[in-house]
Amino acid sequence: MFDPDDDIRRDLQRLETLRHLPPGTHLLEPGSVEERQLLADLIQLPAGQDPVAWLAANRGPLCARIALHAALEELRGRVVGVRRARWYGFDMPKAGERALLGQLVDLPEESDLFDAIPEHGLAAPDALRATLRRVRRLRGTPEPADARARGASPLLADLLALPEDVDALAWLREERASQGAAMALHRLMEQARPPLHSLQIGPVVQVTFPRAVIRMEHGLRVTVDEVAFGKGGTLITVRTRIRARRRPGAGDLHHVLPRWPGFDQLVDDLGHRYLLQRYEGEAGRTLWWATQRMRTAFNPAVAPGATRLTFIASAESIEVAGFRLPGPERPEPERVRLVELPQGSLCWQMAVPARAV
Repeated sequence: MFDPDDDIRRDLQRLETLRHLPPGTHLLEPGSVEERQLLADLIQLPAGQDPVAWLAANRGPLCARIALHAALEELRGRVVGVRRARWYGFDMPKAGERALLGQLVDLPEESDLFDAIPEHGLAAPDALRATLRRVRRLRGTPEPADARARGASPLLADLLALPEDVDALAWLREERASQGAAMALHRLMEQARPPLHSLQIGPVVQVTFPRAVIRMEHGLRVTVDEVAFGKGGTLITVRTRIRARRRPGAGDLHHVLPRWPGFDQLVDDLGHRYLLQRYEGEAGRTLWWATQRMRTAFNPAVAPGATRLTFIASAESIEVAGFRLPGPERPEPERVRLVELPQGSLCWQMAVPARAV
């Protein structure tokens, strides 16, 4: 689900990375010709050009099409999620989910409702319009007051609430141009990714153990344990420790832990940037300390000639969150954010071992 508050920053950062990848980097591409050309156009934009504004002003019809496709994909995912919940024994969808989906919660598994929306590619305008019409008809008229399920994109709820005589693609172009452009950018950035979505970096050629300790605000201590260099990428392993404190508002929440997102950018001294391929983290807690162990893979392998790497953590806060356990009104655990502690960005540098390139 597209979150404009968090995703636009990451998408712009990812676009900048795509513009400065080492030569010869192999990435997966968008499934349609139109999207591949749009991605190429974005990469070629001047550095000072706002990509979202450019998309809205110059590629409005295509952005509207991509946004509607993405919204219908989100809807399909929610319908599938309801089916899976039933398979696991949760018979009743949450109130917000039922209000959003209406009678779609009872859609049979063999339904062909979303067959015209390819998972890898871009549906034709007429197919998008026809699918949305069928969705509205099968969905019925649930209570509009609760039509925004927790986690659903506002655009999806608004599209489902449009009058029958409104052309959704025209409405997106005229009324939601910037939002549609941001969603189009997000979809392109999600598709232009490394072939592997894992921590795999190919055959490892060099491993270093820096044991570097960095102390930051709020008592956060970051330790860089290991950096592995492979023929397909670079993998960094980091541990963090921060004092565990009782937080106001925790109430019935469980596993209340601070979370530092870790390093999300990698650049070298030649000006190349590397894509974040995969992040995995484990959180723990002792009587006095909240801890994390994070492993982050970057793609591709370090470029020939690079002698220095800079790992960057661009997050501006440490998030403190917990979980509310399932109950009669909540078949799944609910994640609740308590507070964000301001935190400066972090840069950590290291020399590239001779054998790593």
